[in-house]
Formats: sequence, C-alpha cells, structure tokens
Amino acid sequence: MRKSYDCVIIGAGISGLTIGYHLCLRGMTDILIAERSYIGSGASGRNIGGVRAQWTRKDNIALAKESIEIFRGLSKEIGYNIWFRQGGYLFLAENEEQVETLRESIAFQNRNGVKTRLIEQSKLNEIVPFLDSSRFLAGAFNPDDGVLLPFPILWGYRDRIIEMGGEIVTMTDVKEIGIRNGRIDSVKTKDGEISTENVVNAAGRWSSRVGELAGVKVPTKPYRHEILVTEPLKPFLDPMVVTLSDGFCMNQSIRGELIGGVSDLKELPSASWSSSIQFAQRMSRRILQLFPSIGGARILRQWAGSYDVSPDNSPILGMVREPEGFYIACGYSGHGLMISPKVGKIMAELIATGRKDPLLSGFTLDRFKEGIAPPKEKLVIG
Repeated sequence: MRKSYDCVIIGAGISGLTIGYHLCLRGMTDILIAERSYIGSGASGRNIGGVRAQWTRKDNIALAKESIEIFRGLSKEIGYNIWFRQGGYLFLAENEEQVETLRESIAFQNRNGVKTRLIEQSKLNEIVPFLDSSRFLAGAFNPDDGVLLPFPILWGYRDRIIEMGGEIVTMTDVKEIGIRNGRIDSVKTKDGEISTENVVNAAGRWSSRVGELAGVKVPTKPYRHEILVTEPLKPFLDPMVVTLSDGFCMNQSIRGELIGGVSDLKELPSASWSSSIQFAQRMSRRILQLFPSIGGARILRQWAGSYDVSPDNSPILGMVREPEGFYIACGYSGHGLMISPKVGKIMAELIATGRKDPLLSGFTLDRFKEGIAPPKEKLVIG
C-alpha cells in the first residue's frame, strides 16, 4: 500500500469490487480496496447466485432489469464465464391471500416492464416437472430471471481492477477513519495511515461498524441465512423455485447439484455464520414436501452467510451529508449480487464525477430520518 489514494473502498465483496471496477473504467485508477479477510469472504461468496427482477418497488426493479442486461454480456467483458442462465424465477402461492399478493405483484411488475405472468396450478408442472403442484394454487413466473456463479465475477473484477492500475489488499481491516473540517481525510489500518478524501463503505454485514468509524449511523443489521447443496442429480429444475410462506428457495446448478435455503422466522440479528442441524432438518423436510421423488438425494455440505438488512429491505446508496467524501453501498438485504452491475456503475459515476443518477434518490441514507417511512420491499426471500 502507498501512503495516499484518491479513494479507499472498504470491502472486497461484489459491491466494493464492482464500484472499483467502474471507477477504473472511468480512469480513476488511484484506488485501494481494503478487505478484512479474503475476496468474497462475506455474502458475495456465500449465496446461491439468484438474479431476478420480480420486486415490489419501482427503483429495485429498475436496478435489477439493467443489471440483468449487463449480466448477459459480463462473461465476455471480464474474461470469466459467470455461467449466467435465465431459467426464470417461480414464486409459489399456497393460499388465496398469497395468490392475491402475486396478482398485485405481477400487475405492478408488468407496468414496469417485467414479463412476469400468473401460472395456474394446472400449468405449474410444465415449468417444474417433479414439483408436487397439489400443494399450490398458483405461481408467478418471469422467464428473464436466472442464476449465475458468483466466484468468477469476483475473480474477473479483481483481475481487471489490477490490470487497470487499482490496488486490492486482503487481511487488512480498517481500524479508523480520519475526518478534518467535516471531510474525510484518512483511513488507518494495521499497516499505517493512508491519506484519502473519499471512502466507500461496502463492508456488508460490517457496514454499521464501518459507519461508526466515520460518525455515521448506518441502520443495518446482519441476519444469518443458511444454505445447503446436494450431490449432483440429473437436470430437472430450470427456474429458481420460491415459496412465499417460508422463504424456501432452490435451484439446480449446471453440474446438477440442488442448492438452496429456507428462512427461520425466529432468527435474531447476529454476526453468526454457524451452521445448524435444525436448518438441515427443516430444509430436508421442505424439499421432500415439494419434490417427493428426490428423497434419496444426499446432502454434500451446508454453510451460512449474512443478509445485511436495512429497515426497508432495500439498499443504502450514495454520499452522506457529513462527513463529505463518505459513501455508502450496503444494506442490500440479500439482493446485492443481483443488482451489483448497475449499482457499481452509478456509484462510480457519483464518486468520479459528482453526478447523481436519478435511481439513487430513493436509496439515500436520508430516507430513514425521523418521521419518514419509506416503502418497504416485500419480496425478500431466503
């Protein structure tokens, strides 16, 4: 590390790397990305790779739609195959109330350019052949949604950033953020102090702690979410399958493994990444309910990650009012990877040029001021 950089990004997950990549593309290559562990050690390396535009907020839909377009060509752009395939997302309703929720969501998404359509019970098995469709009344399906492999994206951005002149350091925790006359002045790590006028908080589940270093209250909380993966099976599942009642989600990888999770409604905020036998039992039972014919599949392993959850289940993006030069890109509430291409572009534009993309207006930290109740994103799963 040098003693001075134009910008220091805290966190080398998908958010920090995407912002760094787009800063370098804009010619702002005097940047440092500081990661407390290894690249992708947080949520970016612990998710199931889902990408969808089925949301209940217009701005979330806009971020997702443009990101999906970018994902289509991203393998060529970064030189790594991200294995992006658009098999769709199928949201399943088990009662009339959930069916009405899907109808409202579909109408809203259609008005905002998303091709979601209602799938009647009799047609569910045309999309997912081995599903026990008798358990469900209907589904919502968007064929443009899909899945990808997160790790090649991280590796590709890493390589391109370094090629363009940016720097990335791992095992380097930021301990202090210096402020002088109301402006970012420096950061301090175990290896010493670094002069900079711009700091980006892309620290995921540590975003609240990083905010405190700059005197900024970032209202996010980490929630543990567990995932398991089975042995490879003969391909049968094209879309991501999601149940509204319990946040179950599962897809099948290109190698045939089933990968997914299910919510624990009793889970409290914590920094835990421990994995539990209770999750394995709960997830196994749910898979058997939905797909009785695959009961003999063996679990290969399970793990946990974190959702960095904001009060309205939507990201916090932009520059804070004070200190000047402190930027936030966190609070993704489980959908950071899927909107990262667009977020990286508009955040880099803000940092490099000062221009604020209109999409940022709904995601600023100011929306949580006392007395303001921003609309809550309702379709958070997992």
